[in-house]
Amino acid sequence: MTSGPGETGDGSVPATPAPGGSPEARQLRYAVTPWSVQRLYRPFIWTSLLVALIYGFGTGAGMMFAPAIGIDRGLWWIVHGQAHGVAQIFGWAGLFLMGVSFHVVPRFRNGPMDFPWPQRAVLVLIVLGVTLRFFGQSLHRRPFSPDLLDASGVVLLAGMLIYAGVIGRALYRGQNSRLQSEVWVLSAIIWGVIAAALHARIVFRMADTDAIAAPGPWNIAMIDAGLVGFLIIFMLGVTTRAVVGFLALKPTRRWLTWIALVLLNLGTAWHVVARYSEESDETAAVGLLMQAAGFVVFIVALRVFEPPARKNTYIEGTYVRYEWIIRAAFGWLLVAAGLIVLDAIGMLNDDAILSAPLSAPITHVFTLGFVTMIIFGVGLRMLTLFEGTEAPMHWLMDVAFVALNAGVALRLVFGFGSLPGADQFQGLSGALGLLALVAFGIVLRRSFSAKQRASYARRAAAAGMERFAQVRVGRAGRGPAGNAAFGTVSSAPAETAPGNRSGDDDTPESPGNGPSDESTDEGGQT
Repeated sequence: MTSGPGETGDGSVPATPAPGGSPEARQLRYAVTPWSVQRLYRPFIWTSLLVALIYGFGTGAGMMFAPAIGIDRGLWWIVHGQAHGVAQIFGWAGLFLMGVSFHVVPRFRNGPMDFPWPQRAVLVLIVLGVTLRFFGQSLHRRPFSPDLLDASGVVLLAGMLIYAGVIGRALYRGQNSRLQSEVWVLSAIIWGVIAAALHARIVFRMADTDAIAAPGPWNIAMIDAGLVGFLIIFMLGVTTRAVVGFLALKPTRRWLTWIALVLLNLGTAWHVVARYSEESDETAAVGLLMQAAGFVVFIVALRVFEPPARKNTYIEGTYVRYEWIIRAAFGWLLVAAGLIVLDAIGMLNDDAILSAPLSAPITHVFTLGFVTMIIFGVGLRMLTLFEGTEAPMHWLMDVAFVALNAGVALRLVFGFGSLPGADQFQGLSGALGLLALVAFGIVLRRSFSAKQRASYARRAAAAGMERFAQVRVGRAGRGPAGNAAFGTVSSAPAETAPGNRSGDDDTPESPGNGPSDESTDEGGQT
């Protein structure tokens, strides 16, 4: 690991003289830590979009389009579908989540983090593992296929272990008081390692037996551990801090979020063990019911569909419809909870309520409707604030929002194959999902340009001056009570000039100045 100026080999800041000494001593005392100056998420974000374009949404759209033009579903459908699923969980959503977590988790804890070699190693290993799995399974007739599968299991697990170690150390070493959101994050990274270990077990078995496809129950166990245990639990934990502030929600019902956390972890563990052990459907259904209850309890606790506590005020040029995207994501999560309840009831009664699925519609309601939708909404909002920039082409982001919702709806309605034209409409759903990803990627890429940063800086400065003028008028009108006026005039805006936000993110100018547990509660409320 490389250490920068003012930082020891383990990422911590050494003891320094008290301020007031020489200029050199003062500079050392107040210097930002080298890791906090980095934007470690950038390579993860761009790589995740590339993986999604090639192995994820691109492959998925091709799979959906093939039956629409008369190509029969055969063994190729299962083979590419399983490789596509691994790419979506670990490559698309996984890499995006890892990149953001390297930025926000140390700020949650107000502590140091190991860098830069762990981040580089994680990125290379995860991408390599996903790629080896994709080609090792897709090229199953080649003599080197078992070697690719074995290697994919090793490197993907190694990448997840390094990631878990770095985030775990960041959680342990922080200075702030420990909060509930950190328990969500910790349980999620444990599930990420479990999912990678299950993946390794699956590919080792495939290589040893020269199998073309993964065992069905084991594959379900791996997907559930990666999707619900790793991705969704992590995202729900972060939303208890970010989304509450972004949407100006009413205070979260903390006792209910504890219940949701227990239900989700217990339900996921039950379902994963039942599927891996190849227990009966009746046994596995109990885990699904606990998961569904956990999702519903969490949404009730978050109060995301209740009227907000206050009206947000934004800097001109801000893409404000990210609020719609976030609420739509939780709407789809409710739909997914209802679907797994119906699925579980059918298992318990040994009489399926839902017809046989053609393309895993329930899984795609989770992955596209919730996970991808949250990435679009929360991801765009977070990253533009991290970068001190604004999103351009609001119309294109609207296109992404509409296309993704339409794609999920078509996948759900026609995914069970009980309606005429199911193949054609599923093909359209795949194309809409790919369109949404491309539109999101274009908006995000252009958001990082110097032009957009300069535009945001001008608007933020103007908003800051306007707010300062309002405060001065308020203080002058109250005379001796000016200090009290200063605390009341500026309570409403959710976004002002950089360095004066509501505590949901760090400022571009002060990378080490992220969400502070001393200035905000865990929900991000000021």
